[in-house]
Amino acid sequence: MSSTCWCPFRTAVAVGSLSLVAACGASTDSSDATLPGSTTTSTLEADTSITEAREEAPSTEPGLEFSEVAVAEVMDQYAFRTDRVHPAGSVEWVEWLAFCNAAFGFKFDVIREPGQDPFLSGQVPLAQQDLQLRVSRACQEAALDRGYFFPIALTEEFGRRVYAGYLEVHACMVSNGFPVTEPPSEETFLAQWTDGGEHWHPYGATPFGGSLSVSPDAEGDPPANVSAQLEIQATCPADWGSILDS
Repeated sequence: MSSTCWCPFRTAVAVGSLSLVAACGASTDSSDATLPGSTTTSTLEADTSITEAREEAPSTEPGLEFSEVAVAEVMDQYAFRTDRVHPAGSVEWVEWLAFCNAAFGFKFDVIREPGQDPFLSGQVPLAQQDLQLRVSRACQEAALDRGYFFPIALTEEFGRRVYAGYLEVHACMVSNGFPVTEPPSEETFLAQWTDGGEHWHPYGATPFGGSLSVSPDAEGDPPANVSAQLEIQATCPADWGSILDS
């Protein structure tokens, strides 16, 4: 899933798996799962958004000393939903990452708007970015290993599930008069999906050609193309939670 951020008066810069300002980052790693909100591949990366890091950014609050054992202890304290398993990239996933990061002193807000992939927003001092990245990856890996969430797998079986969800979004867009691109055959889509590269998305003909995540500190009225994109996403959501939790 392609994603873009609206970041007026600020430049979006990717640092590892962290997308500064909004969830715009794309991992260059190659593996068997896709980064939520992206068409590139990664097993552990997640949409995490932080404001542009500065040396003068406030220090993180005291937290636990980081270790895999400590992450496991944090998991034991968290009230995971057990009625169903949610996908990586869902709001439940992002809420867990916020809780886990906070236990180690990294405070983030969960940002969720209709039709937008949820992400985290906060500040991390430059000197602590490497540690925060290790914490975030460990929190993600531990939750996946315990089966509380499932990754976005680049398999035909999973691709069929995504394709079916995308077709529903496409039908919604047609019925609402939004611009669309014709979906490929399931066979073609699965070949694109399992290859791990660009694949057909129902937002292909929209103003941004993919999903848009709005920075929480965006100032002023959004441009017309941003408003149009957000209306489409709110009416016919294609975020991972909507596609895979339905």
